[in-house]
Amino acid sequence: MSKKTVTIKQAAEKYIAHLTELGKNERTVVTYGRHLDLAIAQFGEEKDIAKIMPVHVAAFFKSDAVNKLIREPKKEGEARQERPRSHHTIDQTKRVFRMMLVFCKDQGWLDKVPLPKDELAKVKESAEADPAADGEKPAASAE
Repeated sequence: MSKKTVTIKQAAEKYIAHLTELGKNERTVVTYGRHLDLAIAQFGEEKDIAKIMPVHVAAFFKSDAVNKLIREPKKEGEARQERPRSHHTIDQTKRVFRMMLVFCKDQGWLDKVPLPKDELAKVKESAEADPAADGEKPAASAE
């Protein structure tokens, strides 16, 4: 791992730039950026990405920022409104953050991906489930 400190904000910006370079749809890139903004707000812009531990990620995944849609009042004296986010949105936020952490590891900014065990299994499963990621052909299409 390099000795240079990379903040979560820098990592998110570089990940978004990487997605743009890959030619991802502009709407996808913007949406991923909004999901990563939740993590930046949770951890703070200056948080060193290498100092994020699995327990921190678990707390983020359980936080109101991920699990609730909170609307601040537009007028003074009005109550704040909150409701549960859809499961699709929650899953997408977690997936985007996991993908950014894997990107950070690939860049050498992390020694290992700091995910709780239940989330780490999802990263392993996705790598095993996609043999094309390793350049291998799936057995079913090898004719």
